[in-house]
Amino acid sequence: YLLGPAPLVLAAVFLFAGGGTPPADDRARLARSALYLSMAVFFLGGLLGLFVDGADTRTPAHYHGVIGGVNLALMGMVFCALLPSLDRAPKLGRAVFALFWLYGLGQALHSAGLFLAGGYGAPRKVAGDIAGLEALGAKVGLYGMGVGAVIAVAGGVMFIWIVGRALLRRPGPTDTGPRRELKI
Repeated sequence: YLLGPAPLVLAAVFLFAGGGTPPADDRARLARSALYLSMAVFFLGGLLGLFVDGADTRTPAHYHGVIGGVNLALMGMVFCALLPSLDRAPKLGRAVFALFWLYGLGQALHSAGLFLAGGYGAPRKVAGDIAGLEALGAKVGLYGMGVGAVIAVAGGVMFIWIVGRALLRRPGPTDTGPRRELKI
């Protein structure tokens, strides 16, 4: 628990450093959006992890949030670093920005729904009527989990489609800016 404040301080530095200047191009805008969404979903997952207790759906709510935040960061790296370094950067249109918002908001709703249902005692790894849930809050939470999952999957499918098309086309310059070397 003593390490908890360190990521918050680091997140505050990232959020407020350069916050007054708008990004210069679409790639920088996408990188900033991916970073902020990633940190928000990761923070939500971490916050939900403070309340994990027992074998209910609050545990998967925690790890779906944390892993969703990491996925968003890696998706941003693919668009902002990997594809440009391969000369396969796609045009950063509305669909690319939308997929990040769909995935991030869907994952957040999915985690929140799992957490709400777990608060009413919804057990892990039990589906349907076997769980014996009668509380309205548990049912609302599970419906929210399902709707959030569908939204997140839509964003994930869009990511696979756009990145797959970018990787299968011939390398060449696009209107996303000059090629940048991927430094590891």
